[in-house]
Amino acid sequence: MPMALLMILRLLPLLLITAIVKPMRSSVVYDDNFDYFKLCLIYPTSVCFAYDDDLKFDNKKVHENICKIPDDAAPWTIHGLWPNRNSGSFPEYCSVEKNKFDLSKLKPIEKKLEKNWPNLFVKRSVSSLWKHEWEKHGVCAGTVEEVNDEVKYFNKTLSLHEKFDIFEY
Repeated sequence: MPMALLMILRLLPLLLITAIVKPMRSSVVYDDNFDYFKLCLIYPTSVCFAYDDDLKFDNKKVHENICKIPDDAAPWTIHGLWPNRNSGSFPEYCSVEKNKFDLSKLKPIEKKLEKNWPNLFVKRSVSSLWKHEWEKHGVCAGTVEEVNDEVKYFNKTLSLHEKFDIFEY
């Protein structure tokens, strides 16, 4: 693989992935106002390269102990649907206490989520990314009818992913 392509694959996740930071729980009043949604997609191979930077990629067994792309994963997968503000800031962890993630609500679409919104890290549960995205971003979109509950949020994100095929742009 040409060196330039390898560099692009390694840098791409830095543009598409945010650090997972646990918020401090307090009685803070959350500002859940936002201007638009950002549909964040990732290229799974580049995510694994970025997290496994110190590993030799010819050693598939070691590589798959950290990051594994499911065989049926879409070429570009969902990272999340994020409410954003024109200023560049975004609301996060809005009223999580009232909107805890409930995997059982997603059972009817779980297979579709696994294919289009997979967790790539083998030491984390299949649903860990979904939980994180719902609690950090999804609950902040509650003012929009189309995504104001967990099932609607995930269904809408899946439909946007299907609608906006990255290979068409």
